[in-house]
Amino acid sequence: MDAKWWFSASDHQVKIVLLAKLVRHRRRIILEKWVETVQAPRPGPVTRAAAHLANTPQPHCAQEMTINWAGNTPNLPASYVVTSGDLQLDFDLLFLRPPGPTEGDILITVPRLQL
Repeated sequence: MDAKWWFSASDHQVKIVLLAKLVRHRRRIILEKWVETVQAPRPGPVTRAAAHLANTPQPHCAQEMTINWAGNTPNLPASYVVTSGDLQLDFDLLFLRPPGPTEGDILITVPRLQL
């Protein structure tokens, strides 16, 4: 619902939403990267409602990761376990233009997330 709100409230000018949820009692952070996608039409007869949804961008969780505290020393990066690898933020979705020759996607690596 939060990602849907950001896309809708911005009149779909926001192209990428990063949500973070802190689960304090489990010592966990959940990160979600949301983008909007247009559903491909399904074969066969199409109702009016399905035709409308087929042309309307829908929020899609493109990446989800969890950062868990392993119970060791809290200020040591090795004390945190990151699932799903590096977090990749698409350049064109962030800056609303294609990357230049020396630009590219932003990659937040597992060691950086552990910090």
